[in-house]
Amino acid sequence: ESSIIQRYNELINTCNNIPTETPLPLVKFLRWHNLHNLLNIKYIICPRNIQIVWLPQLKHIFSDKQADIYQNLTCLPCAFITHNFEVHKSKDVLKRLSDGLFDFSRCVILEDTPNLVPVNMPAEGNPEILKYSLNEVIIQAELKQPGLLVLTDAWYPGWQADIDGKKTKIYIADYIFRAIELTAGKHQIRFSYQPK
Repeated sequence: ESSIIQRYNELINTCNNIPTETPLPLVKFLRWHNLHNLLNIKYIICPRNIQIVWLPQLKHIFSDKQADIYQNLTCLPCAFITHNFEVHKSKDVLKRLSDGLFDFSRCVILEDTPNLVPVNMPAEGNPEILKYSLNEVIIQAELKQPGLLVLTDAWYPGWQADIDGKKTKIYIADYIFRAIELTAGKHQIRFSYQPK
């Protein structure tokens, strides 16, 4: 679906502070934005002839004649738990994500309302990815109270999810990603790609 690629392009353009409708022939980052943490960008490779603005979250870890490599110390994991959420129409999500006040590590933006009450509290635990392949992701998570598991892989029609063997709804999270509701307790979550 071209709309999924369009959404990704719009998110990258938001990071770069350029109009969302601007087509990008390839992904490049023109400036640092906290959205990069959400995109799980852990390393930045920069040609030696380009000076990168020093930011406290970027740690220089390697240099040679051609490039410098920086580690992003604040990137979020590929899968994380949050107990807080906001619900916005899709047209308003990018504005909220880029307002500079949104804390990606403590909250997720959904386009549909889940059966949870949002709670502003720190994330708990670290979900463990047991299997990660093109068509299947298996995650184990344990929660003390109900919350949302966010997987920063692209939401796309055809992806299915089950929790402990029971089908569950996948929400569009933070404009392009996936999230599911979890009850308190220990769970095994399986995302599988099953196009129709």
